[in-house]
Amino acid sequence: MQLKYYKNESLNGNYPESIIENPVSDIFVACENTTENKEKILGFVHVRKSGSPPFENNIPNKHAEIADLIVDKDFRGMGIGKELLESSKNWAAGKNIDYNEMMIVNENINGIDFSLNEGFCEILKP
Repeated sequence: MQLKYYKNESLNGNYPESIIENPVSDIFVACENTTENKEKILGFVHVRKSGSPPFENNIPNKHAEIADLIVDKDFRGMGIGKELLESSKNWAAGKNIDYNEMMIVNENINGIDFSLNEGFCEILKP
């Protein structure tokens, strides 16, 4: 998926509730307490259960799509992304998933480097 195929959308009020309430997807959030006794969001990951399309040439499978993994730029390099990724992997393990995949646009060089460092490999590239 590449950025040129996306358009800016305003939130319609259903996100992230629609993901949280969906039994085949979830969001995990990394937070820290601030000095004002509030929580600051440092990052989050959106993961969802998916499967192979019903084509004859596909071997049926169930996989987890890590659709979004975002860490605040001021908190990168602190292990937060790894913890969020681990949370999504644990979630997937509880859902009888065959494997995990990440969707990263080509322009996201940091995201690609992160995924490769975490053991993922590039499969599709335009």
